[in-house]
Amino acid sequence: MSTTNWLTRTLIWERTQDAEHPYRTTADGATLTVRVNDFPEEPTVYTLLVDKVAAVGFSDWPDAWTRPARKTAGR
Repeated sequence: MSTTNWLTRTLIWERTQDAEHPYRTTADGATLTVRVNDFPEEPTVYTLLVDKVAAVGFSDWPDAWTRPARKTAGR
């Protein structure tokens, strides 16, 4: 599957405990991870990793992707 399809595909992400890799999900047997880049030193805010290999950089969160709700204080 091309990287363009990952960015347009409906994906539901789970939060991790890793600030550099804050989101993870699985699709088609692959583990997908979002890495936060060192922006503006790097050209994009995020990189999508597919099975730990950099697949594509992006700066705007894709509309088809769902991040988990933020936790509120006291919960």
